Amino acid sequence: MTAKLPIALIMRLKWGFFLFLFIGIIGCGSTSTPAESASMLPERLAEAIPAAPQDPELMVKALQEVFKKWALGNDLEGNPDVLVGFTNLLVLANLDPVETMQAWLSEVKAEANGPESADFSALEAELTADFQPLTLEESFFHLWQHAYKTPDSTDDAGVRLALIVALGDENLQREVVRAWRQLIENEQGQTLKSAPI
Repeated sequence: MTAKLPIALIMRLKWGFFLFLFIGIIGCGSTSTPAESASMLPERLAEAIPAAPQDPELMVKALQEVFKKWALGNDLEGNPDVLVGFTNLLVLANLDPVETMQAWLSEVKAEANGPESADFSALEAELTADFQPLTLEESFFHLWQHAYKTPDSTDDAGVRLALIVALGDENLQREVVRAWRQLIENEQGQTLKSAPI
């Protein structure tokens, strides 16, 4: 009788430990927020990025120039990730993204008026698509990645200017861009074009 009691006790302790471990694993998994897990940056940098742009009005002005240039160059059509980036940044600036981008597109149409005027009907349809919410970091990453792939350095400069204004710190912007470059180089195993930081 005395030999059976310790075995039963040991079995209960064993199952109790597994239950405790299971609850602990589930509890740890639920503590991380989507924004934390979505960050592609080292923890120190991710924590330094604000949830909303520091100067929304100036950021929107910088983004407008980038949007118009890309629309004129047909770089937006068929690029849902880029449109997602613009959409979320405009939402973070407390603007209606569809209304704002349609106004920008009207300006682009006026500038492109003439024999070479482009048909933006497909892009107009894309502007009204449903997009998933992203953080400031994720939204800018989509724009920066697209700009970085293009040979025109002014694209990269326009996005980086908007990022500086959004972060409120040029040095932080440099660190973020450096980390993004490193991330892509590690993922693709290739060296990206060199550009001043």
